[in-house]
Amino acid sequence: MEAAGAPAVEAAGGAAVERVEAAVERVEAAAQAHCRVLEAEAARLRARVGDLEAQLERAGAAGAGAGAGAGAGAGAGGGVCAGAERGGAPAPCDPRPLLPAGEGLGPGGTGQGAGPAVKAFRPHMLLEGEPGLGAGAGALRQVPRGGKALFELETSDRHNTVSLRHRGHIRVDCSARARVTFRWQEAPATVLVVKRPHDAEAAAALLEVAGLLFDRGIRVLVEPETLLELDQGASQLPGGFQDRLETWNRRDGGAGPPQEPEYSRLVQAVDLVVTLGGDGTVLWANQLFGKGVPPVVSFSMGSLGFLTNFPRDSLQKSLSRCLSQKFDVSLRNRLECHLTVRYGGEGGASATGGVPGHNGGAQPALADGVQALPFNVMNEVVLDRGPSTSVVELDVYVDGLLCTRVLGDGLVVATPTGSTAYSMSAGGSITHPGLSAILLTPICPHSLSFRPLVLPDSAVIEIAVPMSSRSTAWVSFDGRHRRELRHGESVVLRVSEHPFPAVCMDSTTNDWFSSLNQALHWNLRDRMKAMQAA
Repeated sequence: MEAAGAPAVEAAGGAAVERVEAAVERVEAAAQAHCRVLEAEAARLRARVGDLEAQLERAGAAGAGAGAGAGAGAGAGGGVCAGAERGGAPAPCDPRPLLPAGEGLGPGGTGQGAGPAVKAFRPHMLLEGEPGLGAGAGALRQVPRGGKALFELETSDRHNTVSLRHRGHIRVDCSARARVTFRWQEAPATVLVVKRPHDAEAAAALLEVAGLLFDRGIRVLVEPETLLELDQGASQLPGGFQDRLETWNRRDGGAGPPQEPEYSRLVQAVDLVVTLGGDGTVLWANQLFGKGVPPVVSFSMGSLGFLTNFPRDSLQKSLSRCLSQKFDVSLRNRLECHLTVRYGGEGGASATGGVPGHNGGAQPALADGVQALPFNVMNEVVLDRGPSTSVVELDVYVDGLLCTRVLGDGLVVATPTGSTAYSMSAGGSITHPGLSAILLTPICPHSLSFRPLVLPDSAVIEIAVPMSSRSTAWVSFDGRHRRELRHGESVVLRVSEHPFPAVCMDSTTNDWFSSLNQALHWNLRDRMKAMQAA
Protein backbone atom coordinates (compact mmCIF):
# COMPACT_ATOMS: atom_id res chain seq x y z
CA MET A 1 0.00 0.00 0.00
CA GLU A 2 2.82 2.39 0.88
CA ALA A 3 4.63 1.65 -2.36
CA ALA A 4 1.46 2.23 -4.35
CA GLY A 5 0.69 5.50 -2.59
CA ALA A 6 4.18 6.96 -2.80
CA PRO A 7 3.90 8.19 -6.43
CA ALA A 8 0.63 9.95 -5.65
CA VAL A 9 2.12 11.67 -2.60
CA GLU A 10 5.18 12.65 -4.60
CA ALA A 11 3.02 14.03 -7.42
CA ALA A 12 0.89 16.02 -4.98
CA GLY A 13 4.02 17.41 -3.33
CA GLY A 14 5.47 18.37 -6.69
CA ALA A 15 2.27 20.14 -7.68
CA ALA A 16 2.27 22.05 -4.38
CA VAL A 17 5.88 23.11 -4.91
CA GLU A 18 5.03 24.31 -8.43
CA ARG A 19 2.11 26.36 -7.10
CA VAL A 20 4.32 27.95 -4.45
CA GLU A 21 7.02 28.72 -7.01
CA ALA A 22 4.44 30.28 -9.33
CA ALA A 23 3.10 32.41 -6.48
CA VAL A 24 6.64 33.54 -5.61
CA GLU A 25 7.25 34.47 -9.24
CA ARG A 26 4.04 36.52 -9.33
CA VAL A 27 5.00 38.34 -6.15
CA GLU A 28 8.48 39.05 -7.52
CA ALA A 29 7.00 40.38 -10.77
CA ALA A 30 4.62 42.64 -8.85
CA ALA A 31 7.48 43.90 -6.68
CA GLN A 32 9.61 44.65 -9.74
CA ALA A 33 6.74 46.56 -11.34
CA HIS A 34 6.23 48.55 -8.13
CA CYS A 35 9.97 49.35 -8.01
CA ARG A 36 9.83 50.65 -11.57
CA VAL A 37 6.95 52.95 -10.63
CA LEU A 38 8.88 54.24 -7.61
CA GLU A 39 12.01 54.78 -9.69
CA ALA A 40 10.04 56.81 -12.24
CA GLU A 41 8.53 58.93 -9.45
CA ALA A 42 11.98 59.47 -7.92
CA ALA A 43 13.34 60.58 -11.28
CA ARG A 44 10.47 63.05 -11.63
CA LEU A 45 11.14 64.45 -8.16
CA ARG A 46 14.87 64.75 -8.84
CA ALA A 47 14.12 66.67 -12.00
CA ARG A 48 11.78 68.94 -10.05
CA VAL A 49 14.48 69.60 -7.43
CA GLY A 50 16.94 70.44 -10.20
CA ASP A 51 14.48 72.94 -11.66
CA LEU A 52 14.00 74.62 -8.28
CA GLU A 53 17.75 74.85 -7.66
CA ALA A 54 18.23 76.39 -11.09
CA GLN A 55 15.54 78.97 -10.33
CA LEU A 56 17.24 79.86 -7.06
CA GLU A 57 20.59 80.28 -8.81
CA ARG A 58 19.03 82.60 -11.38
CA ALA A 59 17.35 84.60 -8.62
CA GLY A 60 20.66 85.00 -6.75
CA ALA A 61 22.50 86.07 -9.88
CA ALA A 62 19.81 88.62 -10.76
CA GLY A 63 20.00 90.25 -7.34
CA ALA A 64 23.77 90.18 -6.94
CA GLY A 65 24.21 93.90 -7.72
CA ALA A 66 20.92 95.19 -6.37
CA GLY A 67 21.80 95.80 -2.70
CA ALA A 68 24.68 97.35 -0.83
CA GLY A 69 25.90 96.22 2.56
CA ALA A 70 27.32 93.14 4.04
CA GLY A 71 25.50 90.04 5.07
CA ALA A 72 26.56 87.02 7.00
CA GLY A 73 25.30 83.67 5.80
CA ALA A 74 27.77 81.20 4.35
CA GLY A 75 26.71 80.13 0.90
CA ALA A 76 28.16 76.65 1.07
CA GLY A 77 27.69 75.60 4.67
CA GLY A 78 24.97 75.62 7.31
CA GLY A 79 23.38 78.94 8.27
CA VAL A 80 21.15 80.64 10.77
CA CYS A 81 17.53 81.38 9.86
CA ALA A 82 16.35 84.96 9.74
CA GLY A 83 14.00 84.65 12.68
CA ALA A 84 16.96 84.92 15.09
CA GLU A 85 17.24 88.64 14.55
CA ARG A 86 13.83 89.15 16.19
CA GLY A 87 14.83 87.73 19.51
CA GLY A 88 14.37 84.04 18.86
CA ALA A 89 17.20 81.60 19.46
CA PRO A 90 19.11 80.64 16.33
CA ALA A 91 17.78 77.50 14.68
CA PRO A 92 19.80 75.44 12.20
CA CYS A 93 18.66 75.75 8.62
CA ASP A 94 18.49 73.19 5.86
CA PRO A 95 22.19 72.26 5.26
CA ARG A 96 21.79 72.32 1.46
CA PRO A 97 23.09 75.58 -0.09
CA LEU A 98 20.39 77.99 -1.21
CA LEU A 99 22.77 79.65 -3.68
CA PRO A 100 26.24 78.73 -4.96
CA ALA A 101 29.18 79.38 -2.62
CA GLY A 102 30.05 83.06 -2.33
CA GLU A 103 26.71 84.26 -3.72
CA GLY A 104 24.09 83.46 -1.09
CA LEU A 105 24.39 85.81 1.86
CA GLY A 106 22.14 85.87 4.89
CA PRO A 107 21.27 88.82 7.13
CA GLY A 108 23.58 90.09 9.81
CA GLY A 109 27.18 89.14 9.03
CA THR A 110 30.09 89.34 6.63
CA GLY A 111 29.88 88.03 3.12
CA GLN A 112 32.37 85.59 1.63
CA GLY A 113 32.00 86.87 -1.91
CA ALA A 114 33.52 89.98 -3.38
CA GLY A 115 30.77 92.41 -4.38
CA PRO A 116 27.38 93.45 -3.13
CA ALA A 117 25.40 90.92 -1.17
CA VAL A 118 21.79 89.89 -1.30
CA LYS A 119 19.71 88.51 1.53
CA ALA A 120 19.02 84.80 1.38
CA PHE A 121 16.34 83.35 3.65
CA ARG A 122 15.34 79.80 4.40
CA PRO A 123 11.96 79.86 6.15
CA HIS A 124 10.86 76.71 7.91
CA MET A 125 8.38 75.45 10.50
CA LEU A 126 9.66 75.24 14.05
CA LEU A 127 9.46 71.95 15.86
CA GLU A 128 7.26 71.86 18.93
CA GLY A 129 8.90 73.70 21.79
CA GLU A 130 11.28 75.79 19.66
CA PRO A 131 11.25 79.49 20.52
CA GLY A 132 9.57 81.81 18.10
CA LEU A 133 7.45 84.93 18.01
CA GLY A 134 4.60 83.32 19.91
CA ALA A 135 4.72 82.91 23.65
CA GLY A 136 3.44 79.36 23.75
CA ALA A 137 5.15 76.13 22.82
CA GLY A 138 4.97 75.15 19.18
CA ALA A 139 4.79 78.74 17.90
CA LEU A 140 5.73 79.28 14.26
CA ARG A 141 8.72 81.37 13.28
CA GLN A 142 7.91 84.52 11.35
CA VAL A 143 8.88 84.48 7.69
CA PRO A 144 11.33 87.21 6.59
CA ARG A 145 10.08 89.99 4.38
CA GLY A 146 9.51 88.81 0.85
CA GLY A 147 9.58 85.13 1.73
CA LYS A 148 7.01 82.32 1.62
CA ALA A 149 6.33 80.16 4.63
CA LEU A 150 7.02 76.47 4.56
CA PHE A 151 3.84 74.42 4.71
CA GLU A 152 2.85 70.78 4.59
CA LEU A 153 0.13 69.04 2.60
CA GLU A 154 -1.15 65.68 3.78
CA THR A 155 -3.32 63.47 1.60
CA SER A 156 -4.80 60.13 2.59
CA ASP A 157 -6.99 57.36 1.28
CA ARG A 158 -8.21 54.15 2.84
CA HIS A 159 -4.73 52.60 2.66
CA ASN A 160 -2.01 55.28 2.59
CA THR A 161 -1.16 58.71 3.95
CA VAL A 162 1.34 60.90 2.10
CA SER A 163 2.82 64.15 3.43
CA LEU A 164 4.67 66.63 1.23
CA ARG A 165 6.44 69.83 2.28
CA HIS A 166 6.34 72.89 0.05
CA ARG A 167 7.85 76.36 -0.02
CA GLY A 168 6.09 77.62 -3.09
CA HIS A 169 2.72 77.30 -4.74
CA ILE A 170 0.44 74.32 -4.24
CA ARG A 171 0.87 72.01 -7.21
CA VAL A 172 -0.67 68.62 -7.89
CA ASP A 173 -0.43 66.22 -10.79
CA CYS A 174 -3.53 65.34 -12.80
CA SER A 175 -5.41 62.80 -10.68
CA ALA A 176 -7.49 61.32 -13.51
CA ARG A 177 -5.99 58.36 -15.35
CA ALA A 178 -5.02 59.71 -18.77
CA ARG A 179 -3.69 56.43 -20.18
CA VAL A 180 -3.13 52.94 -18.80
CA THR A 181 -1.11 50.45 -20.83
CA PHE A 182 -1.16 46.69 -20.20
CA ARG A 183 1.87 44.57 -21.11
CA TRP A 184 2.19 40.81 -20.82
CA GLN A 185 5.28 39.66 -18.94
CA GLU A 186 4.36 36.04 -19.65
CA ALA A 187 2.19 34.51 -22.35
CA PRO A 188 -1.46 34.13 -21.22
CA ALA A 189 -2.36 30.53 -20.43
CA THR A 190 -6.15 30.55 -19.88
CA VAL A 191 -8.91 32.59 -21.53
CA LEU A 192 -12.53 32.73 -20.41
CA VAL A 193 -15.03 33.19 -23.25
CA VAL A 194 -18.46 34.55 -22.25
CA LYS A 195 -21.08 34.57 -24.99
CA ARG A 196 -24.63 35.76 -25.39
CA PRO A 197 -26.89 32.75 -24.65
CA HIS A 198 -28.85 31.03 -27.41
CA ASP A 199 -27.37 33.21 -30.14
CA ALA A 200 -26.16 31.55 -33.36
CA GLU A 201 -23.79 34.39 -34.30
CA ALA A 202 -22.19 34.38 -30.85
CA ALA A 203 -21.84 30.57 -30.97
CA ALA A 204 -20.06 30.75 -34.34
CA ALA A 205 -17.77 33.48 -32.99
CA LEU A 206 -16.98 31.37 -29.94
CA LEU A 207 -15.81 28.51 -32.15
CA GLU A 208 -13.64 30.94 -34.10
CA VAL A 209 -12.11 32.29 -30.90
CA ALA A 210 -11.57 28.79 -29.51
CA GLY A 211 -9.80 27.69 -32.70
CA LEU A 212 -7.42 30.66 -32.55
CA LEU A 213 -6.66 30.00 -28.89
CA PHE A 214 -6.16 26.25 -29.34
CA ASP A 215 -3.66 26.96 -32.12
CA ARG A 216 -1.64 29.00 -29.63
CA GLY A 217 -1.80 26.31 -26.94
CA ILE A 218 -4.12 28.33 -24.68
CA ARG A 219 -6.79 26.76 -22.48
CA VAL A 220 -10.36 27.85 -23.23
CA LEU A 221 -12.82 28.16 -20.36
CA VAL A 222 -16.57 28.63 -20.88
CA GLU A 223 -19.58 28.77 -18.57
CA PRO A 224 -21.40 25.51 -17.72
CA GLU A 225 -24.56 26.74 -19.48
CA THR A 226 -22.54 27.55 -22.61
CA LEU A 227 -20.94 24.10 -22.67
CA LEU A 228 -24.37 22.50 -22.28
CA GLU A 229 -25.70 24.61 -25.15
CA LEU A 230 -22.79 23.55 -27.35
CA ASP A 231 -23.20 19.91 -26.35
CA GLN A 232 -26.78 19.97 -27.58
CA GLY A 233 -25.49 20.99 -31.00
CA ALA A 234 -22.41 18.74 -30.88
CA SER A 235 -22.85 17.64 -34.48
CA GLN A 236 -21.94 21.16 -35.61
CA LEU A 237 -18.74 21.34 -33.55
CA PRO A 238 -15.37 20.78 -35.24
CA GLY A 239 -13.57 17.61 -34.27
CA GLY A 240 -12.03 17.70 -30.80
CA PHE A 241 -13.66 20.96 -29.69
CA GLN A 242 -16.16 19.31 -27.38
CA ASP A 243 -13.43 17.59 -25.37
CA ARG A 244 -11.04 20.56 -25.24
CA LEU A 245 -13.46 23.19 -23.94
CA GLU A 246 -13.37 23.40 -20.13
CA THR A 247 -15.73 24.75 -17.48
CA TRP A 248 -16.12 24.86 -13.70
CA ASN A 249 -18.31 22.68 -11.55
CA ARG A 250 -21.53 24.01 -10.06
CA ARG A 251 -22.53 22.66 -6.69
CA ASP A 252 -26.04 24.12 -6.71
CA GLY A 253 -26.87 23.11 -10.26
CA GLY A 254 -28.47 26.50 -11.00
CA ALA A 255 -27.65 29.48 -13.15
CA GLY A 256 -25.55 32.46 -12.13
CA PRO A 257 -22.01 33.06 -11.03
CA PRO A 258 -19.96 30.27 -9.46
CA GLN A 259 -19.90 29.86 -5.70
CA GLU A 260 -16.87 29.67 -3.44
CA PRO A 261 -14.37 28.08 -3.82
CA GLU A 262 -15.14 28.21 -7.56
CA TYR A 263 -14.76 32.02 -7.38
CA SER A 264 -11.19 31.77 -6.12
CA ARG A 265 -10.19 29.13 -8.64
CA LEU A 266 -11.75 31.13 -11.48
CA VAL A 267 -9.95 34.35 -10.60
CA GLN A 268 -6.60 32.58 -10.18
CA ALA A 269 -6.87 30.69 -13.46
CA VAL A 270 -8.13 33.26 -15.99
CA ASP A 271 -5.66 35.62 -17.71
CA LEU A 272 -8.03 37.24 -20.23
CA VAL A 273 -11.81 37.43 -20.76
CA VAL A 274 -13.46 37.59 -24.19
CA THR A 275 -17.13 38.60 -24.37
CA LEU A 276 -19.28 37.91 -27.43
CA GLY A 277 -22.56 39.82 -27.21
CA GLY A 278 -23.79 43.22 -26.08
CA ASP A 279 -23.54 45.41 -23.01
CA GLY A 280 -25.52 42.88 -20.96
CA THR A 281 -22.89 40.23 -21.71
CA VAL A 282 -20.17 42.58 -20.43
CA LEU A 283 -22.14 43.21 -17.21
CA TRP A 284 -22.66 39.45 -16.81
CA ALA A 285 -18.91 38.83 -17.21
CA ASN A 286 -18.24 41.49 -14.57
CA GLN A 287 -20.40 39.80 -11.94
CA LEU A 288 -18.55 36.50 -12.44
CA PHE A 289 -15.60 38.06 -10.61
CA GLY A 290 -16.17 39.11 -7.02
CA LYS A 291 -12.84 40.90 -6.65
CA GLY A 292 -10.04 41.18 -9.19
CA VAL A 293 -11.02 41.09 -12.87
CA PRO A 294 -8.59 40.16 -15.68
CA PRO A 295 -8.53 42.32 -18.84
CA VAL A 296 -11.80 42.07 -20.80
CA VAL A 297 -11.95 42.43 -24.60
CA SER A 298 -15.53 42.83 -25.82
CA PHE A 299 -16.82 42.19 -29.34
CA SER A 300 -20.07 43.82 -30.38
CA MET A 301 -22.86 41.35 -31.20
CA GLY A 302 -25.75 42.93 -29.34
CA SER A 303 -28.13 45.85 -29.75
CA LEU A 304 -26.58 49.01 -28.29
CA GLY A 305 -22.92 48.15 -27.91
CA PHE A 306 -21.88 51.04 -25.69
CA LEU A 307 -19.39 48.88 -23.74
CA THR A 308 -18.32 46.65 -26.65
CA ASN A 309 -15.49 48.46 -28.40
CA PHE A 310 -14.49 45.88 -31.01
CA PRO A 311 -16.56 45.05 -34.12
CA ARG A 312 -17.23 41.44 -35.02
CA ASP A 313 -15.23 41.56 -38.23
CA SER A 314 -12.00 42.48 -36.35
CA LEU A 315 -12.12 39.42 -34.11
CA GLN A 316 -9.03 37.59 -35.40
CA LYS A 317 -6.81 40.66 -35.68
CA SER A 318 -7.88 42.29 -32.40
CA LEU A 319 -7.67 39.13 -30.33
CA SER A 320 -4.23 38.26 -31.72
CA ARG A 321 -3.01 41.73 -30.72
CA CYS A 322 -4.39 41.34 -27.20
CA LEU A 323 -2.61 38.00 -26.80
CA SER A 324 0.85 39.07 -27.95
CA GLN A 325 1.28 42.85 -27.67
CA LYS A 326 0.68 45.67 -25.25
CA PHE A 327 -2.68 47.42 -25.32
CA ASP A 328 -4.49 50.23 -23.54
CA VAL A 329 -7.10 49.45 -20.92
CA SER A 330 -9.80 51.62 -19.38
CA LEU A 331 -9.95 50.98 -15.62
CA ARG A 332 -13.68 51.29 -14.96
CA ASN A 333 -14.70 51.94 -11.35
CA ARG A 334 -16.97 49.43 -9.64
CA LEU A 335 -19.08 49.81 -6.49
CA GLU A 336 -18.55 47.52 -3.54
CA CYS A 337 -21.88 46.76 -1.84
CA HIS A 338 -22.91 45.90 1.72
CA LEU A 339 -26.32 45.45 3.32
CA THR A 340 -26.70 46.64 6.91
CA VAL A 341 -29.19 47.04 9.73
CA ARG A 342 -28.32 50.13 11.75
CA TYR A 343 -31.36 51.48 13.55
CA GLY A 344 -31.09 49.71 16.88
CA GLY A 345 -32.27 51.47 20.05
CA GLU A 346 -33.42 55.08 20.01
CA GLY A 347 -32.54 57.82 17.56
CA GLY A 348 -30.97 55.68 14.88
CA ALA A 349 -27.53 56.25 13.40
CA SER A 350 -25.57 55.73 10.25
CA ALA A 351 -23.67 52.50 9.78
CA THR A 352 -20.61 54.60 8.99
CA GLY A 353 -21.01 56.64 12.19
CA GLY A 354 -22.03 60.25 12.66
CA VAL A 355 -25.37 62.03 12.62
CA PRO A 356 -28.48 60.20 13.91
CA GLY A 357 -31.64 60.09 11.89
CA HIS A 358 -34.33 62.74 12.38
CA ASN A 359 -37.34 60.48 12.81
CA GLY A 360 -38.48 62.38 15.86
CA GLY A 361 -38.98 59.62 18.39
CA ALA A 362 -38.09 56.24 19.76
CA GLN A 363 -37.54 53.46 17.25
CA PRO A 364 -37.94 49.74 17.84
CA ALA A 365 -34.73 47.88 18.52
CA LEU A 366 -33.39 45.87 15.61
CA ALA A 367 -30.37 43.60 15.59
CA ASP A 368 -27.33 45.23 14.02
CA GLY A 369 -25.57 43.38 11.25
CA VAL A 370 -23.53 43.74 8.07
CA GLN A 371 -23.80 41.47 5.04
CA ALA A 372 -21.12 41.82 2.38
CA LEU A 373 -22.62 41.11 -1.02
CA PRO A 374 -20.58 38.78 -3.25
CA PHE A 375 -20.31 41.10 -6.24
CA ASN A 376 -19.12 44.54 -7.36
CA VAL A 377 -21.41 46.72 -9.45
CA MET A 378 -20.18 48.17 -12.74
CA ASN A 379 -23.14 50.37 -13.75
CA GLU A 380 -25.42 51.35 -10.90
CA VAL A 381 -27.29 50.49 -7.74
CA VAL A 382 -30.97 51.50 -7.95
CA LEU A 383 -33.26 51.99 -4.97
CA ASP A 384 -36.95 52.47 -5.85
CA ARG A 385 -40.42 52.22 -4.33
CA GLY A 386 -41.12 48.83 -5.88
CA PRO A 387 -44.82 47.87 -6.12
CA SER A 388 -45.88 50.56 -3.64
CA THR A 389 -47.93 53.51 -4.88
CA SER A 390 -46.45 55.83 -2.24
CA VAL A 391 -43.24 57.78 -2.62
CA VAL A 392 -40.23 56.12 -1.06
CA GLU A 393 -38.40 57.80 1.81
CA LEU A 394 -34.62 57.33 1.99
CA ASP A 395 -31.96 58.77 4.29
CA VAL A 396 -28.66 59.44 2.45
CA TYR A 397 -25.43 59.50 4.45
CA VAL A 398 -22.07 60.53 2.96
CA ASP A 399 -19.06 59.64 5.11
CA GLY A 400 -21.37 59.26 8.09
CA LEU A 401 -23.06 62.65 7.62
CA LEU A 402 -26.80 62.72 7.02
CA CYS A 403 -26.78 64.97 3.94
CA THR A 404 -30.37 64.67 2.71
CA ARG A 405 -33.64 62.76 2.78
CA VAL A 406 -35.06 61.56 -0.53
CA LEU A 407 -38.79 61.71 -1.22
CA GLY A 408 -39.65 60.42 -4.66
CA ASP A 409 -39.62 57.33 -6.82
CA GLY A 410 -36.09 56.40 -5.84
CA LEU A 411 -32.36 57.03 -6.24
CA VAL A 412 -29.61 55.90 -8.62
CA VAL A 413 -26.04 55.54 -7.39
CA ALA A 414 -23.93 55.13 -10.51
CA THR A 415 -20.31 54.83 -11.61
CA PRO A 416 -18.97 56.95 -14.50
CA THR A 417 -19.50 53.87 -16.69
CA GLY A 418 -23.16 53.76 -15.61
CA SER A 419 -23.62 57.50 -16.21
CA THR A 420 -24.92 56.69 -19.72
CA ALA A 421 -27.46 54.13 -18.45
CA TYR A 422 -30.30 54.60 -15.92
CA SER A 423 -28.65 57.68 -14.40
CA MET A 424 -28.70 59.51 -17.73
CA SER A 425 -32.37 58.63 -18.27
CA ALA A 426 -33.13 60.09 -14.83
CA GLY A 427 -31.39 63.36 -15.71
CA GLY A 428 -27.88 62.66 -14.42
CA SER A 429 -24.69 63.98 -15.96
CA ILE A 430 -22.74 62.03 -18.58
CA THR A 431 -19.32 61.39 -17.01
CA HIS A 432 -16.04 60.35 -18.63
CA PRO A 433 -15.02 56.85 -17.45
CA GLY A 434 -11.51 58.08 -16.66
CA LEU A 435 -12.90 60.08 -13.73
CA SER A 436 -12.98 58.38 -10.36
CA ALA A 437 -16.34 59.51 -8.98
CA ILE A 438 -19.75 58.41 -7.73
CA LEU A 439 -22.97 59.82 -9.22
CA LEU A 440 -26.06 60.39 -7.09
CA THR A 441 -29.17 60.87 -9.27
CA PRO A 442 -32.74 61.12 -7.92
CA ILE A 443 -35.62 59.40 -9.72
CA CYS A 444 -38.62 61.75 -10.00
CA PRO A 445 -37.91 63.58 -6.71
CA HIS A 446 -40.77 65.37 -4.97
CA SER A 447 -38.65 68.54 -4.88
CA LEU A 448 -37.73 71.04 -7.58
CA SER A 449 -34.33 71.72 -5.99
CA PHE A 450 -32.99 68.16 -5.80
CA ARG A 451 -30.34 68.14 -8.53
CA PRO A 452 -27.95 65.27 -9.36
CA LEU A 453 -24.65 65.18 -7.47
CA VAL A 454 -21.13 64.00 -8.35
CA LEU A 455 -19.17 62.82 -5.30
CA PRO A 456 -15.47 61.89 -4.96
CA ASP A 457 -14.42 58.27 -5.13
CA SER A 458 -13.34 58.39 -1.47
CA ALA A 459 -16.95 58.86 -0.31
CA VAL A 460 -18.73 56.09 1.57
CA ILE A 461 -22.46 56.31 0.85
CA GLU A 462 -25.15 54.74 2.99
CA ILE A 463 -28.80 54.81 1.94
CA ALA A 464 -31.25 53.74 4.65
CA VAL A 465 -35.00 53.24 4.87
CA PRO A 466 -36.06 55.18 8.00
CA MET A 467 -38.66 53.84 10.36
CA SER A 468 -40.95 56.75 9.44
CA SER A 469 -41.16 55.72 5.78
CA ARG A 470 -44.66 54.82 4.58
CA SER A 471 -43.32 51.95 2.50
CA THR A 472 -40.28 49.78 2.10
CA ALA A 473 -37.78 50.17 -0.73
CA TRP A 474 -36.39 47.78 -3.32
CA VAL A 475 -32.78 47.63 -4.42
CA SER A 476 -31.15 46.10 -7.50
CA PHE A 477 -27.52 45.81 -8.56
CA ASP A 478 -26.81 46.25 -12.28
CA GLY A 479 -30.43 45.22 -12.86
CA ARG A 480 -30.01 41.92 -10.99
CA HIS A 481 -30.30 40.45 -7.49
CA ARG A 482 -33.36 42.57 -6.73
CA ARG A 483 -34.45 42.43 -3.09
CA GLU A 484 -36.53 44.36 -0.59
CA LEU A 485 -35.05 46.82 1.90
CA ARG A 486 -37.24 46.83 5.00
CA HIS A 487 -37.52 49.57 7.59
CA GLY A 488 -34.20 50.01 9.38
CA GLU A 489 -32.16 48.35 6.64
CA SER A 490 -29.65 50.14 4.48
CA VAL A 491 -27.16 49.60 1.69
CA VAL A 492 -23.59 50.89 1.99
CA LEU A 493 -21.63 51.64 -1.18
CA ARG A 494 -18.03 52.59 -1.85
CA VAL A 495 -15.68 52.46 -4.83
CA SER A 496 -14.06 49.04 -5.05
CA GLU A 497 -10.29 48.75 -5.09
CA HIS A 498 -10.66 46.26 -7.95
CA PRO A 499 -11.62 48.08 -11.19
CA PHE A 500 -12.96 46.55 -14.40
CA PRO A 501 -10.09 46.65 -16.97
CA ALA A 502 -11.81 47.06 -20.34
CA VAL A 503 -9.47 46.67 -23.31
CA CYS A 504 -9.53 49.75 -25.55
CA MET A 505 -9.65 49.60 -29.33
CA ASP A 506 -7.93 52.99 -29.54
CA SER A 507 -7.90 54.89 -26.23
CA THR A 508 -10.34 55.50 -23.38
CA THR A 509 -11.34 58.94 -24.62
CA ASN A 510 -11.57 58.02 -28.32
CA ASP A 511 -13.60 54.89 -27.62
CA TRP A 512 -15.91 56.79 -25.28
CA PHE A 513 -16.69 59.60 -27.72
CA SER A 514 -17.12 57.06 -30.50
CA SER A 515 -19.72 55.25 -28.37
CA LEU A 516 -21.46 58.53 -27.53
CA ASN A 517 -21.76 59.42 -31.20
CA GLN A 518 -22.62 56.00 -32.61
CA ALA A 519 -24.76 54.50 -29.84
CA LEU A 520 -26.41 57.59 -28.35
CA HIS A 521 -26.08 60.01 -31.31
CA TRP A 522 -24.86 62.58 -28.80
CA ASN A 523 -25.28 66.19 -30.02
CA LEU A 524 -25.62 65.17 -33.66
CA ARG A 525 -27.42 67.63 -35.94
CA ASP A 526 -27.15 69.03 -39.44
CA ARG A 527 -24.59 71.78 -39.83
CA MET A 528 -25.74 75.33 -40.47
CA LYS A 529 -25.33 76.73 -43.95
CA ALA A 530 -22.50 79.15 -44.47
CA MET A 531 -23.30 82.82 -44.92
CA GLN A 532 -23.54 83.84 -48.58
CA ALA A 533 -21.58 86.81 -49.79
CA ALA A 534 -23.72 89.83 -50.58
